[in-house]
Amino acid sequence: MALPSKLGAFMVGLAVGSANCFYWLYHDVNNVNNAMTRKIDSIQHQIEEKERKAKLQLAALEAAIPSLAQLKSDEANPAS
Repeated sequence: MALPSKLGAFMVGLAVGSANCFYWLYHDVNNVNNAMTRKIDSIQHQIEEKERKAKLQLAALEAAIPSLAQLKSDEANPAS
């Protein structure tokens, strides 16, 4: 009768070990997901900052060169 109790103990140990493994796997995957989300947000912020700086530089150039602003408006509204 010792065999069934050892087998039962083995199965319980296996189940607990598997649950522990899945618990840590879940947390590892969750941590990677959070890290990737933060990285993507950081990259999007960098892109937005570069776009903002480029728009400011373009506005400064257009203010410095009035003909550039006129050329841009002519391209946006071509004569029929």
